[in-house]
Amino acid sequence: MQIKNIGIDSVHGVPGDFNLVALDYVEKCNLQWVGNCNELNAGYAADGYARVNGISALMTVMGVGELSALNAIAGAFAEYVPIIHVIGKPSREAQKNKLCVHHSLGDGQFDVFEEMSRKVSCLTVSIDDVQTAPALIDEAIRTCWVQSRPVSIYIPCDMFRLPIPCHTLRKQPMLSRELPLDNVRAFEQLVDMATKEIRQATNPVILVGGYGIQNGAKQELEDFLNQVRFPLFAAGSGLAMVDSRLPHYVGLYVGSCSSPQALKIMGSADLVICIGNIQSDLSTSGFSGFVDHSKLIEIERTKSKVKGRVFERVHVNNVLQALTSKLCTSSHLAIRPVCVESSLHTGVTKGVAQIETSVTSVGQETMLKSGLRLLKSIQSSVNPFQYFWTKATHETDYAVEKSNLITHDWLWTSLGKWLRAGDIILTETGTSSFGIWNTTMPPDSIFMAQYLWSSIGYTVGACQGAAQAARDSANAQRRTILFIGDGSLQCGCQELSTIIRQGLKPIIFVICNNGYTVERLIHGEKQIYNDIQPWNHRLLPAVFGAAPDTYQTYRVETTAELDALWRCKDFTDCSVLQLVEFSRNDAITNMDSSCAVVKGPTESPLWLSTTVGDIFNKQAAKFGSKEIAVFPWQGVRLSYAELAERGKLVARALLHVGVRSNDCVAILAGNRSEYLEVAVGGALIGCSVLVLHTTYKPWELQTALEKTKCRALFLASCIGTRSMNQHFELLCSPATRSILAGLVRIISLGDGPCLEQTALNEDYESFLSSAPRTPESEILYDATLGSVQASDVASLQFTSGTTGAAKASMLTHVNILNNARFVGDNLELTEEDIICCPPPLFHCFGLVMGFLACLIHGCTIVYPSDHFDADVVLDSIVEEKCTALYGVPTMFIAELEANQARKRNIQSLRKGLAAGSVVPLTLMNKLKDQMGIETVLIAYGMTETSPVTFMSKFEDPVEMRVATVGRIMPHTSAKVVDKAGRVLDKGERGELCTSGYVLQRGYLDDEAKTNEVMKRDEDGVLWMHTGDEGMIDDLGYCHITGRIKDIIIRGGENIFPVEIEERLLGHPSIAEACVVGTPDRKYGEVVGCFLKASEGTICRPGLQEIQDWVMSSMGWSRTPQVVFWVGPDGICLDFPKTGSGKHQKHLLRELAAGYCKTHSVGVRNDQ
Repeated sequence: MQIKNIGIDSVHGVPGDFNLVALDYVEKCNLQWVGNCNELNAGYAADGYARVNGISALMTVMGVGELSALNAIAGAFAEYVPIIHVIGKPSREAQKNKLCVHHSLGDGQFDVFEEMSRKVSCLTVSIDDVQTAPALIDEAIRTCWVQSRPVSIYIPCDMFRLPIPCHTLRKQPMLSRELPLDNVRAFEQLVDMATKEIRQATNPVILVGGYGIQNGAKQELEDFLNQVRFPLFAAGSGLAMVDSRLPHYVGLYVGSCSSPQALKIMGSADLVICIGNIQSDLSTSGFSGFVDHSKLIEIERTKSKVKGRVFERVHVNNVLQALTSKLCTSSHLAIRPVCVESSLHTGVTKGVAQIETSVTSVGQETMLKSGLRLLKSIQSSVNPFQYFWTKATHETDYAVEKSNLITHDWLWTSLGKWLRAGDIILTETGTSSFGIWNTTMPPDSIFMAQYLWSSIGYTVGACQGAAQAARDSANAQRRTILFIGDGSLQCGCQELSTIIRQGLKPIIFVICNNGYTVERLIHGEKQIYNDIQPWNHRLLPAVFGAAPDTYQTYRVETTAELDALWRCKDFTDCSVLQLVEFSRNDAITNMDSSCAVVKGPTESPLWLSTTVGDIFNKQAAKFGSKEIAVFPWQGVRLSYAELAERGKLVARALLHVGVRSNDCVAILAGNRSEYLEVAVGGALIGCSVLVLHTTYKPWELQTALEKTKCRALFLASCIGTRSMNQHFELLCSPATRSILAGLVRIISLGDGPCLEQTALNEDYESFLSSAPRTPESEILYDATLGSVQASDVASLQFTSGTTGAAKASMLTHVNILNNARFVGDNLELTEEDIICCPPPLFHCFGLVMGFLACLIHGCTIVYPSDHFDADVVLDSIVEEKCTALYGVPTMFIAELEANQARKRNIQSLRKGLAAGSVVPLTLMNKLKDQMGIETVLIAYGMTETSPVTFMSKFEDPVEMRVATVGRIMPHTSAKVVDKAGRVLDKGERGELCTSGYVLQRGYLDDEAKTNEVMKRDEDGVLWMHTGDEGMIDDLGYCHITGRIKDIIIRGGENIFPVEIEERLLGHPSIAEACVVGTPDRKYGEVVGCFLKASEGTICRPGLQEIQDWVMSSMGWSRTPQVVFWVGPDGICLDFPKTGSGKHQKHLLRELAAGYCKTHSVGVRNDQ
């Protein structure tokens, strides 16, 4: 009866010969018996019941049953869950005579198991006298409630039927759920000391966990948090304990995986008021967020600590009530204001991710992207939390089609919109318990996860117990929702049988990760001991005997399917047991800790139905007269609205001359205003805009136009000082016109000299004004605009050709828009930014990373001149007050030299973006010291990947921004493979491959070349084989070590040019370096280098000085045997480069090979 009196309606357990008689009294006492499939699961069920009901009861038998349950009891003890564990023992006579009874060790000792239980129970009592039994039982039950931990009550089987004298029962007080009176002296000292410390603190914060306060102090906690408005955090265990709608709620604090704002506020705190929290490895990201006791006030269930001083027998409800009263009536203590970003008011990230998803530092990895640091820290510094939890980023307001496959990132950031008030949410240890950190908990919800005990398979039993408690309660309609991995489900699936037998109706989501995900993350990703037999989970209810009309099962694969399920009323209202199986699409490959495979965050959805025209129309309406682009050399300043109107004129004119959607229009020009107008106009009507390299010779231009079946060409009359007359002459010749029969118009740009106008050739302004505005033309215009799809090819770009013949890469609206968006996010572009962009518009750097990123983020971009001129760049920065500078290292070097020759007062620059190659530390320091660029970010990619796949962030330490190209971008995957295609381990060098939305449609009309570089793996995933050699480190940073074809093989030894180039650039007399292999009879090839002297160098270093410089740190095999100088008196005037500024090494190799055939080289023979 006392179990009933304390508020328990159902008792869990397993029958056995020592408790059978006791079970007869369960129903007689108006209790419901819930028989579980085994004692361990019964213990888990009692745990779940207690977390909802406040306290629970479990009945087992001594020995085999009790020990099976002891795992669950220990977990409840660790996590402050009150369970009354009643254990039936052999009769008193058997114990007294030390009989060899079954379920014992055979030695006549019957207290050995009690000693085990004593270690994980706050009180253990053994009943052997009817006179003392009531007092002992009541003491145990009362202690269980007060301490919020399990108690063990041992009762011999022959005592269950013995009557208890009435006078003994009359002496027993009624049981209640009230906490006892405090130790008055300790209580007063505690409150005074805590109040004093809080008043003296400059930056106090509150951190709430979920241990021991869910029942008995919830109202006092709510009052305290509403009244004492310090910056407020929830620990992982306290997700549902804090109302995320409170204005001073910052978010989740779990150490280094917390959001940047949480880290900043917690880092500046001089006092942390911890309520019901335990600082474990998993709750602090491997102790990275451990708060020293000298800064802590710790309020626990029955004791508190102030900066290490312990106060016993003071109860959490009374302490919170007293502190609320004292702090809110104190005139001395002002409410601390806290500025909390709106995106964090939900308490978790909303997606972009980060979590991620912004990255904090080397020791503070992005969440996405996402919490198992301790598990990995045993072996390395990797933080696997990042794979399940992504940090906050800003969402866009553009509509997005959710046709993606479900991923962890999407699931956890989207789940909150489906949850509702009062839900009971359980997450199994592993991916779910860390992924849930991204989810906003609804009001009055209950959250269960074992962040301390972390028992695998716990939640199936706990789900049964929680659902049972919900049905027993006044709020019987509240939902019970479980998220569990397939491996954990196999540990505890028997309790589905109990769920079915009890008629419970939870919703169970099974996340199929194909085995033990967490264990793979720690060690043994490919080992068979982490494998499991795949199950068809949808058959489980039937296997356990559920009637067909009592359950529903589903298999979901895409976000759209799960969204639809969440909107289904029958599913949402839990009319039957429901089991949802996720497909295996987001398994271990994207979170492996040892293999060189990385996956970017996905919580911010891709724009899959948005076109360039959609974005431009939206931004033009929003920003109107704000300037979007400035061309100082032309004297042109275009506003968003003006560029939109000019783009529409281009679109109408193209339609007028017969150009239609999916046709190709080309432009060969420098960075000029018309370029953007053509790009916008072509995109509006669905044309593929071909952007052509400005160095193209006439025959190259003709070949490009022929290959792409170009319909209209916009051609500058001159680029820089170079006249394009020969290009016009060739294109207008009868022979060429017969070859380019589909070319209906050549439109000349600029006022320079060109051929006499023909029907084929007209100037730009005349072309724009040629299109009439008739009803028919407007119908055609509107219909064409409406037919453009995001999957259409928007841009054609010939690859830069560092390794040979160029190919026409087809990039869609999805490709370039999303890439521009994510690049701008990483660069933290705002409407206040003014970008100086010297890179050419015919390259993705100038067009996608420059113009489109600017368009999406509402800022202004400046193109200083039609071709690169360092002096004009510097003047434009000063005149336009640019805040960001784009470039490749060679551009930065030239700008520094120009600024040294004529100093400018550059004050506006704050950040920079580099591509093409990494920026050496010496160069980065010069940019900071001489031009004021505090941070230069590095982007890596290729035309075929839209272009950026890896990029650094502001939070990355300088050493990682110098040595690496950053980490994987959103919605993108990468791996490093050997020649056979086998995925290598992190830290190993191999070919870098990338995958995701970034991949080009392919090479235009060249399936063979497309298939050479774009290959599907055994899972059907399409990968771009970049041809770059790279390595991914333990933190996910990518190190590019060179082109596969550029590796020098000296006598069988692989030598990596990038390393030698970095060493050469450290020499004060060397401004630019390129290392290539040169032929050698003995070794096959040896190291050769092309060098350019630094500005102002009077005497260039000789061969021996250069060799000594390299050999001092790299050894003889990596020392250049041949040195070529580049410059006025060198082997060539300048380095041959691509449009993006990369050295064309294949041309330098040819030059070196030709020279070595006819000249002896400077090899030192003493080595």
